[in-house]
Amino acid sequence: MTRKNDPNPISTLFYLDIGGVLLSNGWAHESRKFAADFFELNYNEIQERHKRIIL
Repeated sequence: MTRKNDPNPISTLFYLDIGGVLLSNGWAHESRKFAADFFELNYNEIQERHKRIIL
């Protein structure tokens, strides 16, 4: 959408998603569980944080 008489209208939108993460829902729960186990993190804490962010 451009504004009338805009000297610099946006004509192209480039879609960039680094590693499929930026526009995701924060990984599936299986991936979060694997990462928690791999990095020795508290999975329940990660799940709670995920629930607060993804509403």
